[in-house]
Amino acid sequence: MSKVWDMIEVAPEWASQTARLASWGANYLGSSATNPWSVFVDMIGVSDDMWLGRLDRTTGRLSVMEINMLVGALVEYTDRPSDVTKWVTDLLDADFMEMER
Repeated sequence: MSKVWDMIEVAPEWASQTARLASWGANYLGSSATNPWSVFVDMIGVSDDMWLGRLDRTTGRLSVMEINMLVGALVEYTDRPSDVTKWVTDLLDADFMEMER
């Protein structure tokens, strides 16, 4: 199992919804569909901070379920912005974009 999946599996309680969103977003790697994980990373500014540029390059729509996951992750971010940002950057540093299931 990759380091990314290990991080997602043992995410701290305060990042559980963020981990759920990251896991779901992995379904979209290599796809042209809107990735809710990329939307989240763009919204909290991590992609710009890491010089990744904007990750979400589509104009597609998120499903109701994906919006719910996005909201859960954003609530965690508003409660603990520094902690969630650190967790997200650590996940991206673990090569999330190259992750294989």
